[in-house]
Amino acid sequence: MSPDAPAAARPGRAPYDDAMTEISADRDPRPIEPIEPDLNECCGNGCCPCVFDTYAEEKRAWREALKQWEARHPDQADAPSFHP
Repeated sequence: MSPDAPAAARPGRAPYDDAMTEISADRDPRPIEPIEPDLNECCGNGCCPCVFDTYAEEKRAWREALKQWEARHPDQADAPSFHP
């Protein structure tokens, strides 16, 4: 089969595969920053993990995801991330 054949004619490939190789902001939305828990959400009993421990981990993961997203979308790196 010729590499120039349409995607539909190539075995094992759906007709839309070629269109999905380019990542767009629509299909790769900017990561949303986690919301910091209110001070009253911590019970003060030394839970493991505490809601603030969980938030710190979510924030770390968000920063890493945001850094990767910004590398994929350098033209939108300054766009704000909104909470739904």
